[in-house]
Amino acid sequence: KRLAAELAAGGKNAKQIKAEQRKADMLKRTKDRRKVEVDKGRNPNKKKRGRNMQLMDEWEELAKEERLYKKLRKKKITEEQYKVLMYGSTAAPEDNDDMCD
Repeated sequence: KRLAAELAAGGKNAKQIKAEQRKADMLKRTKDRRKVEVDKGRNPNKKKRGRNMQLMDEWEELAKEERLYKKLRKKKITEEQYKVLMYGSTAAPEDNDDMCD
């Protein structure tokens, strides 16, 4: 709207208006990309981490699992507590029952 009005009035600020339009288009494309990422189930805000940090996170998760399983074997925690500590407060997947035997 503003560009058409400015061009009709003589076009003094046409370059500035075109720059604003380019910036608005870029923001719209960014929002569209973010929406597509969210629709695919990805987190667009998440920073990418280095391979070494990902490996360290996996090792820490494995160590946590081993510690909890050891407590379960020594009867320091119940199987329900184990599931809650491993998988959070939500119900754990049922196919992991073989680990707790």
